[in-house]
Parts: sequence; structure tokens; C-alpha cells
Amino acid sequence: MCYKIPKNMIFVIVVLALIMIPKTVFANNGGSGITTTTPGTSTTPSSNPSTSPSPTPTVATGITIKPDIPITIVEGDTKKFEFSILPDDATNQEVVWTSSDTNVATVSDSGEVTALKAGTTTITVQMKDDTRIKATCLVTVTARTLSSDATLKSLSVKNGTLDKMFQSATFEYTVTVSKGIKELELEYNLNDSKATGAMIANNENIITGTKVKIVVTAEDKTTQTYTLVVKKEEINLNLKSLSIKGYTLNETFKAGKTDYTADIPYEAVDVTVVANAEDSEAEVTVKGDTELKIGKNTVIITVSNEGSSKSYQVIVTRGAEDEVEDKSGNGSKYSSGTANSTSGVATNTVVDRDGSSNIKHNVLRYVFVTIGSFVLFAIGAIGIYFFVKTVPKKEKNAKRGKGAVKKVEQKEVEHVETDKDTKSSENKQLKSIMPGDLEETREFRVDDLNHEKKNAKIAKDIESLFEDD
Repeated sequence: MCYKIPKNMIFVIVVLALIMIPKTVFANNGGSGITTTTPGTSTTPSSNPSTSPSPTPTVATGITIKPDIPITIVEGDTKKFEFSILPDDATNQEVVWTSSDTNVATVSDSGEVTALKAGTTTITVQMKDDTRIKATCLVTVTARTLSSDATLKSLSVKNGTLDKMFQSATFEYTVTVSKGIKELELEYNLNDSKATGAMIANNENIITGTKVKIVVTAEDKTTQTYTLVVKKEEINLNLKSLSIKGYTLNETFKAGKTDYTADIPYEAVDVTVVANAEDSEAEVTVKGDTELKIGKNTVIITVSNEGSSKSYQVIVTRGAEDEVEDKSGNGSKYSSGTANSTSGVATNTVVDRDGSSNIKHNVLRYVFVTIGSFVLFAIGAIGIYFFVKTVPKKEKNAKRGKGAVKKVEQKEVEHVETDKDTKSSENKQLKSIMPGDLEETREFRVDDLNHEKKNAKIAKDIESLFEDD
């Protein structure tokens, strides 16, 4: 038969079990734990506990500081102090650091002293739990003497060459670079680490003659400047050709020759200078080639490259308004004059090439031009007059000539009739005079002679008619 345990009975059993647990857990606690007893038995405290008491801590008896003798620190410097506690196995190792004058120097919790200004102070280290155990060190702070060293220990140019070996006490150098370099690539080291560094100036778009400066500032603000004078490789600034379009230079062009002269007429107000540089990268500019005055003008041709330049000049002499070039061989003069249209001979007056005007020549020129115009006009008028008068007369004479020819023809007919008789008689006479064979080979006949006489007569009659008119 099963017996069912009530729920409240289960609760009681659990509580009793919990009450019995401390007796087992604390049974070996040396009498300090909870002791439980069973009813009807007695317990007595154990006179020999099973555990020993906790050990006694080691107490510090002294402390030392290192350095333990007076020291001197320069203003602004730092110094690290060390300490030791006696005995070495002292339980408490906590210490406190102090400075007697924090205006002179301060000390951190780790024992690092920082010198602030000139003076003295005492640095103390002591046990935290017993201030009687301590050690001290006298610290003297001296004013700092600032360094005036503003020199370089080394200097080199990666993309150039110095003209001499670098030395700290030599402050100017010449550096040679190729013509395409725009700035120097510098490497340097300071002689004094306390110097504030170096400042580089004028190191952009360098050209020949540029002075690149390296300015070093020392600790005491003293400065020192190193100067690098840039020298670029030689640049070709010569022209390979020079001319004036439409005109000829008086001198033969040469690349090394820079001065030339040229002569132009009055009509040329501007000139076109054609100049080509030997170096394709060089730039050629021309000034003074427009609005030329009468006389001498200076035309400047400049060849430039990488900041360097070379100039050529042409002295262009422009003639005066009434001048023509003197063909007599005098190269320093111009001549002016008026040519005779019939003979082709010109009367020239010599004029200086400085372009000064001559009023007298101008007046004569205008007089000659006026007279020539009137002469030409008169010749034209006379020609027209004779043309007008001649044409009708020619027509009239032509008509009269035709009438005269008719009259002559009529007279010729009459003469032919009258000459028939004489011709027959003459032929008879010729036949009687010349043999038959000679008659056949004769060079002319009698009638030919009569014909020639007849033509001469007609011509004479025509001439008499024109003479009558």
C-alpha cells in the first residue's frame, strides 16, 4: 500500500536538510565556525586548532634616492630620479614626490624633474604611509645659454652640381643645372639640433642668375644665409637668318654679328623683319619695325631662352619724300630730281641721308610737274586740231584725184588714137634697122617706151592738179 507524502511534509524535509549543511561545511574552521550538536550529546571546543594564524606584514624602515648628491640642471632640461625602499621586501612600496620650490623645478609622480628657471629646490621622496621615512636631493637650475649655431652640417643639390665642396663656414656657391630645371632639389642637415630649421627662398622658376637662399635660424634667433647662384647650361641665342622682306641688308648676315643697316624708300612706313633662331626653343621678338620716321630708325631683334637673351639691331634709314636712290655710287646719299621725258636725262640734287627736307627742291619739283602737264596738254590739243583739219582735206583730195584720173584717161585715149599712125611707122623703121632674130629678142619695144612716157605724163598731170589745189 503506497503512502502519499503531503506537500507540507516535503517542505519540512528540505528545511531540515539545509540546517544540517553548516555542520559539515564549517566543521574544520578551528572553532570559529558554527557548531551543531545532536540532542543527547555534548561538544567541547578543540584546544589544538588545525589552521595557523596569518603572517605579520614587513614594515619599511628606510628609503634612498638616486642621484643622492646635489645636481645641476640647465633651464628647460629634465632629469629622472630613482628610489629604493629598505628592506627590499617591505610590504608597502607607495611613495610621494615633492619639490620645495615648484617655480624653480617640478617633479612628477614618476620622479621626473623639469627645470623651469634659475634657482635651487629640494626634491623629496617619502613613504606614503609614514612621512618620517624619506630621502632628499638638492637641485640647482641654471639659466640656459642659447645656442647661436645657425650653420648647416651638410648640403647637396640632387639635380645640380656645386662649384666647390660644401663647408659649413662657406656661405655662397654656384650651382650648375640643365636648362630645363625649374627648381633645385636640396638636401641638408643642421649642425645644431636646437636650431629651428631652415627656410628656402627663390626656388621657383629659376633661371640663370637666380639666387636660391637657405636661411637657418639658431636657438637664440641668430640667422645665417647660404646662397646658391644658379647657372644654367649654355643656351644658344644666335640667329640663323635675318632679313627685311622686300629689301636688302647692307651687310652680309653672320650669326655672331649683331649690328646691321638697311635703306628703304619714303613710301615704306613699316618693314617686316624675318628672323629665325638656331635653337627652336628660343623666342624671337622684334621692336621698332613700324611707323618708321624719315631718317634713321633702330629695329631691335631679341632672342631669349630660359631667362637669357641676346639682341641684334638693324639701323633702317627711311628716305625723304623727294628722294630717290643715288645711282652714282655714293652710298651715303640720296638724290632727287625730275627726268626729261624726251631725252631720259634727270637733273639730280644731292640730299643728305638724315632725311632733312629741302623746300627749294619741293618747289622746283612742283614747277616742273606743272610745266610738264601744260606741255602735254598743248601737244594733245595740237594733235586733235591737225586731225580734225586733215581728215576733210584728204577726202576732198581723194575726190579730186579720181576726177583727174578720169581726165587723164580720156586724154590717154586721144593720144592712143593719134599714136596708132606713128606706131606703125616706127615699127617699120625698127624692122628695117634690126634683123629678124634681134627683133624677136629685144628687151623693150617702142610701144613700151611710149607707155612709159604715157605713165610719166599721167603722174605729172596728177601732181599739177594737187599743186593747183
